[in-house]
Amino acid sequence: MLHRGVYIRMKDYRAEDRTGGQAKNRDLHWNEERSAAQAEYRAINPAAGGAGPRPRQKNRLGARVKLYMLFWALLLVFFTFALSAQFVSYRSAVDQRASVEGQIKDANQRTEELKGELTYSNSDAFVEKVARQQLGLVLPGELIFHNIADDGDNPDAQTAGN
Repeated sequence: MLHRGVYIRMKDYRAEDRTGGQAKNRDLHWNEERSAAQAEYRAINPAAGGAGPRPRQKNRLGARVKLYMLFWALLLVFFTFALSAQFVSYRSAVDQRASVEGQIKDANQRTEELKGELTYSNSDAFVEKVARQQLGLVLPGELIFHNIADDGDNPDAQTAGN
């Protein structure tokens, strides 16, 4: 791109020279500018015998930019830890909720069992069973037979077996 600029400048000077102006001053100025532009072009362009473009310096970040980057990195780390703590708390609450729901389910099942037992205890069959087994009552006209050999209260039955 620079070589085009050099060419355009040289073309402009030549056009002025043809007009018959101050040729010596223009030529001197033109030669100085031309040689400076050519030297710059050669320094940049390796094909013209120069060393090529100068290597770019590494972009060194300023202290303020580094400080901003550090701030954002620390802020990111803070939010990461805060969110991870919230996630752990959330998982704990979900597990606790599942445990409580299981306990509620067990309690509801036990309630249904107790309701069935209460209904049975209010029936005539349950009253008759308790009266016969625990109280030793009988219906009118029934006879109760006891096996003396099996009865542990009879001392004679124990000695007869020995």
